[in-house]
Amino acid sequence: MLPALFYGDGEADLALGSWAESSGTGAVYFISGPIDADIEDAGFRIAGSAAGSFFGSHGAVAGDLDGDGGDDVVIGLDGPPPDGWCAYGISGDVAADALVTDVAILMIDAGDDTEIHCHYLSRGDIGGDGEPELLVGDATTDDGDSDVGAVYAFDGPVASHSDLSVDGVLALADADVVVYGIGEDAQVAPAEVGDFDGDGTGDLAVGAPLFVHSVVGDGAVFLFLGPLSPGQYSLDDADFQYNGENPTQAGTDLAVGNFDGDNLADLLVGAPYDCWGPGGFWGGAAYVVYGESL
Repeated sequence: MLPALFYGDGEADLALGSWAESSGTGAVYFISGPIDADIEDAGFRIAGSAAGSFFGSHGAVAGDLDGDGGDDVVIGLDGPPPDGWCAYGISGDVAADALVTDVAILMIDAGDDTEIHCHYLSRGDIGGDGEPELLVGDATTDDGDSDVGAVYAFDGPVASHSDLSVDGVLALADADVVVYGIGEDAQVAPAEVGDFDGDGTGDLAVGAPLFVHSVVGDGAVFLFLGPLSPGQYSLDDADFQYNGENPTQAGTDLAVGNFDGDNLADLLVGAPYDCWGPGGFWGGAAYVVYGESL
């Protein structure tokens, strides 16, 4: 669910993913604000193109991709990428129901790896130039042995990226910054950006929910202080590491906010297998790492 200003009228709008519908083909509904409607009354529906690709399972507001002044979105898949695209950029100014392949203004090319799913999408300035990068996380990127995962960052604005083809295709292989996981099946994918140390530059937080610190599945979060220069990085290059305890899979999801009012970004870390509850169910937990504690 993505709130944004799609239509340029000053009203908050909404893009709502429905990834399981139509045998997992998925769809995204664009609802114009002010919002007071059921999904059946949504403004327009953009449908996925293949059963089992789960279009709409992940997404991010990507800024203005097409120069119309309104927000646009990048929507990812959680299944095998049809036609090789693991994510699609869509203009927020949707004007009619359509198939995603007919209206996409950006396609992220997964290359020859049909297991890449673009599990996580976000946006933030990690280069320090004032232009937010588009971040694409894939937990299934492998190192030839196991799914270590990776986060791919494309310099912004994406609409004028030097490697963007005339057809709107941008390949993961052309990412300006890549952070690879380490260790067996670390499954790096979640990534968020915030100024955690107060130097005015965005810092990159990367989650590795299956990273092994002391036991299998304890997970960890790795923080890279910005600015990051173009190139390839591993988790060993991080400035800070925050480890989960027991098999909590800390780092499965991340969020950034200012929770203590000190004007520094704080990090919210999801640990879905924390808090063993009554009846043998995992209650899950979220942990706050304050920027001031760095």
